[in-house]
Amino acid sequence: TADEMMIGYDKANTRIRFRSNAHSADRMVVTKTGNVGIGTSSPDALMHLKSTSSDSKIIIESSHASSSGSVDIR
Repeated sequence: TADEMMIGYDKANTRIRFRSNAHSADRMVVTKTGNVGIGTSSPDALMHLKSTSSDSKIIIESSHASSSGSVDIR
């Protein structure tokens, strides 16, 4: 059904794949070097996000009343 998720190992490309039944494309992959790709099946960095949408964005949300989401770059 369209709401099921599949996790598998791609031995030929040495990566873990996450897919949904509604889509034959990978939703997320983790390579043997530890790179994570969301929206790409061949990530070029530790975290590689790719979207074909014209309004791509990343949301960081905190549900704690006195806190807000953040990104620390060090």
